[in-house]
Amino acid sequence: MAGAAAILLSACMTIGGVKDSTGKNSRMATFVIGVEPKDAWLAIFPGEIREGRINFSDVSRAVYYGPSKDGYVIGQVASDKPLGIMQVRLVSKPGGFIGTNYVACGGGKTLTFVPKIGSVAYLGNVRYEAGADELDVAYVDRFDEAKAFLQSHYPELGSLVERSEPEVLPAIDACGEIVAYPFPR
Repeated sequence: MAGAAAILLSACMTIGGVKDSTGKNSRMATFVIGVEPKDAWLAIFPGEIREGRINFSDVSRAVYYGPSKDGYVIGQVASDKPLGIMQVRLVSKPGGFIGTNYVACGGGKTLTFVPKIGSVAYLGNVRYEAGADELDVAYVDRFDEAKAFLQSHYPELGSLVERSEPEVLPAIDACGEIVAYPFPR
């Protein structure tokens, strides 16, 4: 529920995104995720991985919340605690905010990863599509495209980005009343 409140309170801003002039920071972990459709919003939260599943923290705020920039979410964190995509918002119109929320809960699978301080990690591209009663998700490796994007927008990061191995794990949390549709199991 705390995660939902953080999302609602941050409706008009991006949390955790890097600035255009950002370079590598040895005290931060930088992550890169390709997103389709490119105007989808992601909420990435810390959690704990137990028995091959992720349990999102009820008291932590999002480390990233907002739309992608030209199809990429680029965030930085100062922690090596596990993170995962807890919510996806597919907006009603390009560049908008209003849309349908999908939440990783009740065993729905989502991309999870453990940041490595001092690294620039490409985690893959994720394609989201609204299904009849859940979110259809596909994971694709487009490392060369992501590297080219970083080199043109964040040159200091583009030369350092490395392919990482995220996991797709089920979320332990129960689906609450605010959930519009769950992620697929």
